[in-house]
Amino acid sequence: MKKLHDHIRGQLKARLKAKGISAEKLAYEVGISKGFIYGYLKGDEKHRNISVTVLNKLAEGLDVSLKDLLP
Repeated sequence: MKKLHDHIRGQLKARLKAKGISAEKLAYEVGISKGFIYGYLKGDEKHRNISVTVLNKLAEGLDVSLKDLLP
């Protein structure tokens, strides 16, 4: 499961960089706590899991499909 989350984190970081937006701006645009997204991207123990619903919101905010974020 760790590899799955490592992959998703990597995809999110790469797509944020490619779009030139911050995680905070994305969180605001899709209605997710900036603390959660920053924690998830850092791999914090408290934020180590992400729901499909939240992941889908992030994908929509990045203008990609959910499957683009998954291995």
